[in-house]
Amino acid sequence: EGGITGLGGLDLNEIRILFVSPGHRRHGIGRALVMHFETMVPPILFKDIFVYSMPGAARFYRSLGFQERGAVVFDTYGTPMETVFLTRTTG
Repeated sequence: EGGITGLGGLDLNEIRILFVSPGHRRHGIGRALVMHFETMVPPILFKDIFVYSMPGAARFYRSLGFQERGAVVFDTYGTPMETVFLTRTTG
C-alpha cells in the first residue's frame, strides 16, 4: 500500500521507539525488530537491553523474555505519562 509497516529506534541499549501499523501486527514484525535491536547492542558495554513501554504494550515485551522492573511515570509538559520499565539480558 506504500505505507509504513513498522519502525523502531535504538539508543545504545534502550529501545526508544517501536511501532507496527495495526494492520500488520501479530505477524512477527515487532519481534523481528526487537531481535535486530539486540544484535546492535554493543556487548562489551551493555549486558541488558531495556525499554520504557506503554502499559498496554508490556505484554508484548514480556512475551519476548523481558522482565518487568516496575512502573515509571514521566512528566510530559505537565501531563503524567505512565510507563512500565522492562529489561532483558542480551546474548
